[in-house]
Amino acid sequence: MLQISAISACIQNYIWIFHTDSDKKVWILDPGDAKAVNTWLKHNDKELAGVLLTHHHWDHVNGVEKIINQHTPVFGPAIEPFHLTNQFLSEGDTVDIGWLKFRVLELHGHTQHHVAYLCTPDQGPSMLFCGDILFSAGCGRLKQGTAEQLFYSLNRLKNELPDDTLIYCGHEYTLDNLRFALTVEPNNASAKAHQEHCLRLTEQGLRTVPSRIDLEKRINPFLRCDNPEINDRCEHHFGKKPQNPKECFAALRKWKDNFI
Repeated sequence: MLQISAISACIQNYIWIFHTDSDKKVWILDPGDAKAVNTWLKHNDKELAGVLLTHHHWDHVNGVEKIINQHTPVFGPAIEPFHLTNQFLSEGDTVDIGWLKFRVLELHGHTQHHVAYLCTPDQGPSMLFCGDILFSAGCGRLKQGTAEQLFYSLNRLKNELPDDTLIYCGHEYTLDNLRFALTVEPNNASAKAHQEHCLRLTEQGLRTVPSRIDLEKRINPFLRCDNPEINDRCEHHFGKKPQNPKECFAALRKWKDNFI
């Protein structure tokens, strides 16, 4: 039976691991820390089969060199500056790791050529491994991409994914993101309830993700840029009312960048 495990590393990152009890081989997504990965492999008596990368930032790739050998497949964006990628991916490509088959989505904005991995199994909910594009109650910063690109990427996920899709993001930022979400939309009862739920999880040492896309539609301000209250809060904060959801998104991203 497939298991999806997570290693905490780097900047509150999650390194996702795909494995089963019966198979010694595992696949690893975004291994930013080689020591953490090798410790997990040794403890669980597993061997690396391959690596999946969403983008080139150090906290997602720094461990690659020390965990692979010359035959290890390393899947990643076709147009991203990472020298160890040897299997190059573009929109619509598929990656079959045996237990799961992923469709590749190009989701620009955090970087210019970020990708995500979408699995739609015959049974059970879809699963999206989205790196730093979408977080629970938040989204990635604009590094090499633009606000317009990220706006369209997030709206693609909002509009195309089934409501029960599980969102496996790259960082444990949920509580910080909810604090911002409730600043820009203080009357959001779903966000308040989820904040209480996540507080209980973290008190037990549990992670707050995966989330679900239907939950994100209710709590994530970056997916709610057509909401009148959020637009009013942006106007109050910046002194200028966004003229459309895209402008609202850019304002929210700028606000969040400087939020303490």
